[in-house]
Amino acid sequence: MNYQRLKNKQREVRDGFSENLALRVHRALSWLNKSEQCNDDQDSQFIFLWIAFNAAYAQDTEVLRHTESEAFSKFISKLIELDNKGD
Repeated sequence: MNYQRLKNKQREVRDGFSENLALRVHRALSWLNKSEQCNDDQDSQFIFLWIAFNAAYAQDTEVLRHTESEAFSKFISKLIELDNKGD
């Protein structure tokens, strides 16, 4: 998967996103795009990918009902579940 394929997928499904999710996905994709422009600078690419991950992972802390480690585990589990489905 690259930025363009993910952006195209996001355009197909974004109407069903909440405002918060839409903003997180938009930010994550923007940082992913920036990382793909740094082919010869792996340090910058890593930093931009880390920011993209955190943009996707970020949640409203007032509605969290889990510890940070539980929330992280649930997030990773969901990624794995969706990856196995090919989504």
